[in-house]
Amino acid sequence: PLYGGALLKRLRDELYGSVEVHFDVPGAPEAAASALAQATPRSAMSTLTAESVVGAVSPDRVVLHRHRPFFSNSFAPVFRGEFRVKSGRTQLCGAFRLHVFVQVFMTVCFGFLLLFLPFAVLRGALGAAESGAHWAAGLFAGLVMAGPAFLMGLAAFAFVRLGKWLAREDRPKIEAHIRRTFESSAV
Repeated sequence: PLYGGALLKRLRDELYGSVEVHFDVPGAPEAAASALAQATPRSAMSTLTAESVVGAVSPDRVVLHRHRPFFSNSFAPVFRGEFRVKSGRTQLCGAFRLHVFVQVFMTVCFGFLLLFLPFAVLRGALGAAESGAHWAAGLFAGLVMAGPAFLMGLAAFAFVRLGKWLAREDRPKIEAHIRRTFESSAV
């Protein structure tokens, strides 16, 4: 059951959740970064009509996402990571998560809706008290006023889920690109 706390936790996980990954890579961080940078176009402009993984690669910052021609999805996962040396071995460590802009935008959207709901209920109850109606009628009026905002929140949540579902193949494709790069390169 999705009661208030569980619903907010689910929403938080959808917006801010991440999947951490680690890839063992051959060679030093600089050489590994160079190999990945050579295998990864910097922008989608170089591969407009072909599906590819694009992004920025340096030893201390890796940002990769999947480019699909003629299709854009703001809810697709973005890999952010860096090359690290652990126990004498180089690893690409990072996480898949939503783009920061999407997180901020959806936080503002849901925040506004969460603030609006109690004010709508309170306004309905106060309006009923001013007119001399029973408090239950005021509560009902407030819930009716809050209904559209609640439905907008559900629609926004469904939109996030749909966007993530449409991007369900992005993470495996980015991981395969990273693995293929380091399997085929002699760093």
